Amino acid sequence: MKAIYIMALLASILIGSWAIQTKGDIKKMEWVLGKWERQTSKGVVYEHWTKLSEFQLDAKNYMVRDGKTTVLETIQLISNTEGVFFIPTVGNQNNAQPVKFTLNKLSDIRFEFVNEQHDFPQYITYHKVGSDSLVAEISGTINGKKQRRQFKMKKSR
Repeated sequence: MKAIYIMALLASILIGSWAIQTKGDIKKMEWVLGKWERQTSKGVVYEHWTKLSEFQLDAKNYMVRDGKTTVLETIQLISNTEGVFFIPTVGNQNNAQPVKFTLNKLSDIRFEFVNEQHDFPQYITYHKVGSDSLVAEISGTINGKKQRRQFKMKKSR
């Protein structure tokens, strides 16, 4: 009986320390919350991040052109017992199915997720440049050649 009590206590300590750690990971990424925008030749693209819980941030990436709004991508940034994940769903890619990227690097101003099995990108990075700007980047290899695309965004008012 004592062994069962000790096992239960150890399990609750491990789960509690996991919750504290992953909450901390998500908290470090909260600088991305809010509405961001970038001008393109096709219209204004917005990325709007909201906090759903201590363990989940969600975003919607959409374009406004000629008064018409088109959703380009939805994103879930979640933390669970398996880890911390960036999960984008893009309507015209991967049969509109979500793709899971795993947290690879994290600092107060930068986070990077990786999925080396994905065709492209294999890496997704967000870098806070200032209080009102960030750079999102997708990178990886296509047909043996390294590729990188950057998306510079400003905080939307």
